[in-house]
Amino acid sequence: MPLKRKLIVLIILDGWGIAPEAPGNALSQAQIPHLKKYIASYPAAKLTVPGLDSSSSETEPTSCALGHLTIGSGRNIMSVRQRINEAISDGSFLNNPVFLQGIKHCQQFSSKMHLCTVVSHSFRQAQLDHLYALLALLKNAKVKKIFLHLILDGVDASENAGLVIIKELLNKISELKLDARIATISGRYFGLDRNNFWDRTKQIYTAMTFGQSAENFSDPLVALETSYEHEVFDQHFMPVAIYDSKNKPVATINDNDALFFLNYKVDGILQLVKAFALPDFIKFEALRFSNLFIGTICDYDSTLAIDGVAFPEIAITNSLTAVLAKAGLKQLYLAETEKFPQATYYLSGKLKQELDNCQWQNIPSELVDGAYEPEMAAGEITAELEKAINSKEYDFIAVNYTNLDTIAHSGKLNNTVAAAEICDKYLNKIIPLVLIKNGLVILTADHGNAEQMQDIQTGELSDSHTANPVPLVVISPEYEGKNIGWPDVLNADLSLVKSSGTLSDIAPTILKLYGLRKPKEMTGESLL
Repeated sequence: MPLKRKLIVLIILDGWGIAPEAPGNALSQAQIPHLKKYIASYPAAKLTVPGLDSSSSETEPTSCALGHLTIGSGRNIMSVRQRINEAISDGSFLNNPVFLQGIKHCQQFSSKMHLCTVVSHSFRQAQLDHLYALLALLKNAKVKKIFLHLILDGVDASENAGLVIIKELLNKISELKLDARIATISGRYFGLDRNNFWDRTKQIYTAMTFGQSAENFSDPLVALETSYEHEVFDQHFMPVAIYDSKNKPVATINDNDALFFLNYKVDGILQLVKAFALPDFIKFEALRFSNLFIGTICDYDSTLAIDGVAFPEIAITNSLTAVLAKAGLKQLYLAETEKFPQATYYLSGKLKQELDNCQWQNIPSELVDGAYEPEMAAGEITAELEKAINSKEYDFIAVNYTNLDTIAHSGKLNNTVAAAEICDKYLNKIIPLVLIKNGLVILTADHGNAEQMQDIQTGELSDSHTANPVPLVVISPEYEGKNIGWPDVLNADLSLVKSSGTLSDIAPTILKLYGLRKPKEMTGESLL
């Protein structure tokens, strides 16, 4: 079947959310005339993002991975956190076969059950309710000798929230009348390092396995209070092994024990997990356990020797990438290193490798004095994108500009304003070129961040993703100045209009533009 058009370019401005003008809105403060012109001149809509937790009616900020996956799969996909909450709500959590397998292991060998997790009122890394649900399950199963290895936050939550959380946790243990104790506490600086500072990982590992730390405490609350007195707060809290009345570690991880990691955000916890579960681990001297049962809350890394995954990932079939490949369309996915997995693996529906006629291009991200400049690799990406468009080699190009999100994560409003202006400059180089080639541009985002860098209620700095809606702009001469049934946008301000769809509608929309049939697996609908 002949295609309706030859070239479509999907541009994802990572972190571009919609919110009213406010002091913390970097986009409303930026000089972005070209972006506003495209919103005013072409059909523009507001799209909701995945993040509504059906079990609690809470809104959860969307991750880059989930946002890209929703765009590329054309269906609404629950995050791991949402799936766990649903399982807790419907009771299936209590019958999870992997948890039951770990329990059986402890009962068979009369061994200890260890639970390792971030404890925070933020949902970014892990959720306290998941720990509490597992503790309740262990109580029901009459598991004895439960030991907790806790990682404090201090980044996605206030710097000294750990003390309140540990008190809350101890009260929960008492309420459940559990045989459970805190064995180790560490700050995320040590427990969640993802930049190959293995000396940090080694310190928390040593506390967990040998019960050794720079200081030892018999009371976890005293450990935190002492650290706070020295102005060392949750993020940088030194790993501590808790000792009993006999001046011995409350617990260490040993042969025949069971160890569960409950973080659903994988990248931070991965180094620590590797020290336990990577067969050929060599970053520092680690024990080789015999018959240690290791379970994870979700998929971490296929190279790990894991005994069970409680909530394994759900396979995605017939993603946008796969449908376009079956139709013989040549595709290019272009991003810089900072967001390369999101713009390739996740956007393609978790494809492990490129399909035929599908190319992934990685532009290196470079730090300047340990941080990213607002420009990042936008110039290099734009240059490669121009080459690809001019080559007339591709039918579909997806490109990710990560500037807004990555710079917003730094918490520096002025730099994020600069990042928005940089994106605006490069958009006005790419979009006219696509139109000259008789192509069409889909301009959108995966989630918000730059539009709300200040907490509306407290006025405190916010550098995290938001659950705000994102824009969708369809740019092509045939649509210029036309109303296609979406709400009219006044003064290029999408915050004033109702949502017209969701991220899952983008893939079906692209397929319709090509004249291709939407597969049954896609639950989204074309917006045209």
